[in-house]
Amino acid sequence: MRVTNNMIFDQKIYDINRSLERLFKIHRQLSSGKKIFRPSDNPPIFFRILKIKSKLGEIKQFIENGENLIQKLNFTDAKLNNISNLLIEIKSLAISSASSALSNEERKEIAFKINEIIKEILNEANSNFTGKYIFSGTKTLTKPFVATYEKGKIIEVKYNGDENIKYIEVGEDNKIAANLAGSYIFDVSFGVSNFFQRLISLREAIESSRILSISTLLNGISKNIDIIRASQAEIGVIEERARLAVEKLKDIEINFSDDLSNLEDTDFAEAAINLAKSEIVYKEALLLAYKMLRMNLEEFLK
Repeated sequence: MRVTNNMIFDQKIYDINRSLERLFKIHRQLSSGKKIFRPSDNPPIFFRILKIKSKLGEIKQFIENGENLIQKLNFTDAKLNNISNLLIEIKSLAISSASSALSNEERKEIAFKINEIIKEILNEANSNFTGKYIFSGTKTLTKPFVATYEKGKIIEVKYNGDENIKYIEVGEDNKIAANLAGSYIFDVSFGVSNFFQRLISLREAIESSRILSISTLLNGISKNIDIIRASQAEIGVIEERARLAVEKLKDIEINFSDDLSNLEDTDFAEAAINLAKSEIVYKEALLLAYKMLRMNLEEFLK
């Protein structure tokens, strides 16, 4: 095949454009810190990057789920601790009310204080975390406990939540309970809280100075305290499981992030060397093209 000057010149123009394109690519890698921009740059690597990014997105969501769960469990434990302290206060008042040295009026004053503490416990039982009630089972938008009042005194507390447990995903095939149902903690049967009923019965016994009944009903307060402490222990176990899951996820996230960095991040030392080489090739291609153009022009002028 006869090679013409035009063919040679076209090839040199092609070489110059290829060199310029490579220079542009290396400059972009250095300025952006990334070496893969589109599938055509390296199809197998590009799709591996997409897969890793998708996996990292899932892991980040699992971590967020776990951290939110830990915050909620900490909040729940704090509320249970408040309730435990209030129960201890009621128990102390009840013990003092059983003293024969007190008058009926003094016991009525104690009963009034206990009624106010019961209201505080009710408020704690209706606590919400980020707008969702923590003791209503899965009916998180429903206020769990509603009291019936008579002359300013609570005479009954009903439960409007359910007995279900909500689970949160903190990994593939790893779901953790996000709550303890209020029906369990507050000993609900037939929609009424026996937990609160024991407090109400104690208050009534103190108010009417039934000393023997006070001593008996104190056992019910001890039962309430035991239920709260057992619930706190259960919350602690769930929280530890969530914490371990988050720690494991963060380790996995680091590994995937390293893999992603190795695949898409620019090796600046290598890119700098490639840039220097590409600049030399580009300049040589320009020089050769210039010499050929000059030779052709001289021949034409002759």
